[in-house]
Amino acid sequence: MPFPVTQWTVLAQATLHGDEAGREALNRLCQTYWEPVRQSVLRRGWTPHEAEDLTQSFFMHLLERGLLRRADRERGRFRAFLKTILHRFLLHELERRGAARRGGGRAEVDVGCVAEQLALDPETDVEFDRRWARAAMQAALDRVLEECVDRRQRDAAGVIAPFLGGPGELPTYEVAAARLGLGLAAFKTEVLHWRRRLREQLRAEVRRTIATPHEFEEEFNYLRQLLAG
Repeated sequence: MPFPVTQWTVLAQATLHGDEAGREALNRLCQTYWEPVRQSVLRRGWTPHEAEDLTQSFFMHLLERGLLRRADRERGRFRAFLKTILHRFLLHELERRGAARRGGGRAEVDVGCVAEQLALDPETDVEFDRRWARAAMQAALDRVLEECVDRRQRDAAGVIAPFLGGPGELPTYEVAAARLGLGLAAFKTEVLHWRRRLREQLRAEVRRTIATPHEFEEEFNYLRQLLAG
């Protein structure tokens, strides 16, 4: 079985006016990495409002500068690539604000204070990864629940969701089976099916973020460790 197309492959060809595959990849990029990036900015000293603006500017920076096309995917995981580019982007932002300050403009942040926090300290680095893991899991869960709606009905997805770690109060198997008009054994089989699909979607999510097949198991195990923690 050939290794699936990764975010590296598709995003390298994507632009603001790209094709459908490129737009879908860009949407997934924002969905998976928006919150990790925003939280990383917050941890480095910016206010919530500034973090929101900087996060949006960062993704625009990735696209407009063609960084995704020029990136060498053999140098590491997509997540590590993003963290490096984000660090450089924030340093540039500090330099820009510092220049404005020296020129008589009013700085919005304490440049000296934030500069000390820009270093990729271990906790900030791991927190980025935790946010990535949660976003990847949420993306996988969303796709599974969409499948559930298509295969059965919206009410079924609502019943199944808590058994997959999704929203809603977790009922007993008996109560949930009755809601779907299934026998207990049939409902347990249904839950097992969707749990398997969730694992498959989560594995697919990880495959999209690495460059080569041999990295997969290490990265997938790391994601599971982050989710368990």
